[in-house]
Amino acid sequence: MRIKLLIFFILLFSVITEVHSQQQFKNVGDLYLENGSNLKNCSVGYRTFGNLNSDSSNIVLYLSWFGGISEQLGRLLGKNSFIDSTTYFVITIDALGNGVSTSPSNYQDAFSDITIRDMVNSQKKLMEFLGITQVHAIVGGSMGSMQVFEWLVAYPTFMKKAIPYVSTPKLSTYDLVLMNLQKQIIESGLKYGTPDKEIATALNLFTASFGRTPEKVNSLIPYDSSSNYIKTMFRDISKTFTIPNYLTQLKAMMSQNIYRHFDNSMDAAAKAIKADVHIIVSKTDLLINPQSSIEIAKLMNCEITILENNCGHLAPGCELKRSAKIIADFLEK
Repeated sequence: MRIKLLIFFILLFSVITEVHSQQQFKNVGDLYLENGSNLKNCSVGYRTFGNLNSDSSNIVLYLSWFGGISEQLGRLLGKNSFIDSTTYFVITIDALGNGVSTSPSNYQDAFSDITIRDMVNSQKKLMEFLGITQVHAIVGGSMGSMQVFEWLVAYPTFMKKAIPYVSTPKLSTYDLVLMNLQKQIIESGLKYGTPDKEIATALNLFTASFGRTPEKVNSLIPYDSSSNYIKTMFRDISKTFTIPNYLTQLKAMMSQNIYRHFDNSMDAAAKAIKADVHIIVSKTDLLINPQSSIEIAKLMNCEITILENNCGHLAPGCELKRSAKIIADFLEK
């Protein structure tokens, strides 16, 4: 028995320490959702970057944004990027519903609605299968930041540090209006048999309208080029992030409210968070209202950076060097 256990841990350690960025999957078994449904044989995709140090103290989880995949997250790793994978062993994780992990597009049975907490619970099961009991930090932007906030209250001692950026612990009324608009576009399209490409075009136009500020769009796209820019919205739907997958993750975000786990008490939620947190928000964000993040930062007395450029939801990318330094300094403290 001891020999078998030793072989098991040697094999497990070799999987985790291997330096690669290939797509990997782990079947984490049945995942019982918050609504009581069972997501059978749930598969979670992930990639690893960098080297694990001798005491496994340099693990950073990087969680995917809306529609994002682990491969895309990997493009933001390395020296002078969002996370330095030459210093940290970074695990990028595919969120449920993104078309890589278990999603409507690759699930044989009827796919139940999921929440951000369900995504986090699937990731926690992945960590258990990999033998990881604690990480140095968890980082995520946009929908990834919602997962970070859920991690903070669901498993408060699992991470030492957390960085949610362009983030919110709870959606505002404004956020819900915008998300319901997208939901209406999809559901009306499906109801009347609108081709997926046309639904996707409307959603692309929505994102182009609210992803950046009007000033930024006007500065990037000269008026004489506007017709060509709009034509770029008419493109084929992603083979991975299909319309049903889009709707699944959208509805998961619409349930975002970490305070619901604490009788809607912001104070109780803030007190439950044990990790050191640095929040990054965009003052000009038109997709995710920053006010809830600003409010909980005050309650937690944690570090917060408010970016004030005109890039809206994409503000961290417009100040990539500054954002990378903020993250690096916080992770190293």
